[in-house]
Amino acid sequence: MSCWVVPNVAAEIWGISLDEVMQRINKGVVVSKREYGFLLVDTAPLGPLFQSTANNGRKPRTWVAVQTWVEAEDDPDETIDDAGVDLAIDGDSIEEEPDDGIALGWQQKRLAHARLRKPPS
Repeated sequence: MSCWVVPNVAAEIWGISLDEVMQRINKGVVVSKREYGFLLVDTAPLGPLFQSTANNGRKPRTWVAVQTWVEAEDDPDETIDDAGVDLAIDGDSIEEEPDDGIALGWQQKRLAHARLRKPPS
């Protein structure tokens, strides 16, 4: 299957300089063409041909079943909220953190900083 790219990209793919790619184009070593004013180089002229999955009658899967429930072991202290958390290492899960009762107060801070802004001129 052909893969047409500009010479600069071909140089990066092949790991050679752009001058070397241009020399190979001029010598006819590299397959190239001009389309809409652009010089294009075929980076894979001998690559495998594209074959659609429709040819063999199989359709690719378009979805994957997701398991939404994880069975916990016989540990009564572990809940589904702790899944993936090693309580011995990480400590308590984030859902068990108590509320400190302090309001965030972002509205008041926003109003205070809005007064310091320079208005549009």
